[in-house]
Amino acid sequence: LTEILREGDPDYDWYRKYIRLKDPQVKMTTSFSGNRLVLFSSVIENKGERTVDAVEIKLSFFNYDDLISTTVKTPIRPGPVSRTPPIETFEERGFTLYLEDLPQEWLALHAEMAIHGIRFVNLDR
Repeated sequence: LTEILREGDPDYDWYRKYIRLKDPQVKMTTSFSGNRLVLFSSVIENKGERTVDAVEIKLSFFNYDDLISTTVKTPIRPGPVSRTPPIETFEERGFTLYLEDLPQEWLALHAEMAIHGIRFVNLDR
């Protein structure tokens, strides 16, 4: 995706206070094939005046206080495959991500998620 705004961009830094994760949950489980995986779920709240059509989520894995690994996923994105409509102003959208390719050195102690990037709807696209 293009035109994603991230930390350091003035528009992202300004809008960051209007978009947040509500009720984030991280759960360890196993797949049907017996592999361990981590489920990340939350609700994205858009309390601002702009419509958002893409949201990147940063997943971070910790052993105690030591950051082991990070990865970025995009659960909210436009297109025929994802079929996720934009998040309008004062609207919420839930999502669930799973990660099966876990860091080898991770002791399954702690994982977090945070908004990493957003993209506003641009009618010219």
